[in-house]
Amino acid sequence: MTQLPVLNHEEYEAKCRRCGVTCHMPVEAGEVKYVIEELHCRFLAREGDGRYGCTVYENRFEKAPWCHTAEEALATGNLATDCPYAAHVPGYTGRVWAPPDVRRNLLPVVRQKLIGDGLPLSGNPDSALKILTGSGEDWTYSEQDSGFVFFRRA
Repeated sequence: MTQLPVLNHEEYEAKCRRCGVTCHMPVEAGEVKYVIEELHCRFLAREGDGRYGCTVYENRFEKAPWCHTAEEALATGNLATDCPYAAHVPGYTGRVWAPPDVRRNLLPVVRQKLIGDGLPLSGNPDSALKILTGSGEDWTYSEQDSGFVFFRRA
């Protein structure tokens, strides 16, 4: 596993820009892992300053077993491409926010995936629902054992 430089707790936490990229579910297109706003962890919240924060941060590995350390995210390419935690890794390529034109192209694919496959339990269904209701249709969801299932309201 790729190792981060040895840092004390305060230095480690200070490196994080709180961009939220790692806490979003990637949408892969070719070799790029794109991030779109609506697909993120159920415990991710946008704060008043525009940065992201985890609502269960102190207990995140207990409450969100899907959560990864920065080291694990670095090793799997799940940090942002320009993440300070990855700055010491030459040529590191991670996740990137989808630019508007790419986002427009990805949304129909994401929409079909949500309808067909649902959303994992780690996801925020209210946020993902915005992708479906953005088309003017009335959608809702239910929680199942394996995740969230979306369906049109009658």
